[in-house]
Amino acid sequence: MLKSIGKYELKSVLGKGASATVYLGVDTFTNAEVAVKVIDTEVFKNSSDGEVLRAQFLNEASLAGKLNHPHIVSILDAVVTEDSGHIAMEYVGGGDLTQRTSLLKLYSTQDAIQVGFKCCGALDYRSEEHTSELQSRETI
Repeated sequence: MLKSIGKYELKSVLGKGASATVYLGVDTFTNAEVAVKVIDTEVFKNSSDGEVLRAQFLNEASLAGKLNHPHIVSILDAVVTEDSGHIAMEYVGGGDLTQRTSLLKLYSTQDAIQVGFKCCGALDYRSEEHTSELQSRETI
């Protein structure tokens, strides 16, 4: 496991996907807990999928400081180089929704509706921001 990246000390793995690992980290300047998404270096070496995944990672990194919504984590910092990259995000504790996939731990109907409502609100906000972004590009 990585010990640090940039100004972030990495404490533990929060999750792992196909192209990146998310760590619980500490910003060594502010001492604040953060989530740090580190792209796997092998991703950039893969000629077929590497460019697509790199473009997706760059797109996600470009959102740093642009979105401000209570149900979307804030992107605090992003660094992308030729062969690596990481994104530091606001850390929100409490686990993930996979904890609620067994029959004994499912959300109540009311809680499930609340989660869905918050997700829809966040998606609507991002969609409106994206539409505004595209419209401003067209007027330039």
